[in-house]
Amino acid sequence: MVGFHVVPIRGESGSIRWGYRTAAVLGAWTLTQDRGTPECPAPLTRVLRASVLQVVDALALRQADLRMVVPRPRGALTWAVLQVALDADGAALTALLGPQERQS
Repeated sequence: MVGFHVVPIRGESGSIRWGYRTAAVLGAWTLTQDRGTPECPAPLTRVLRASVLQVVDALALRQADLRMVVPRPRGALTWAVLQVALDADGAALTALLGPQERQS
């Protein structure tokens, strides 16, 4: 069954950061948000799927308190990264994100 309130967000660049450190540079990415179904509502889940252009700091990528950062013309959009996994060759990343943080 297809979920409701599914809102994909797409972008061409971004990064995963640990504090001010860039852990990974992202290429094209998609963020899917899903609330379950009308019959069985669920907490909002946000799944990020992205190509990885460069793993800058593999140690930082395994730390707590990571953020996904998307540059905007005036500031950036950010989300807390709750879980992150790289594929076997490090070319793609899947992450579970928290709510969008305030725009900076």
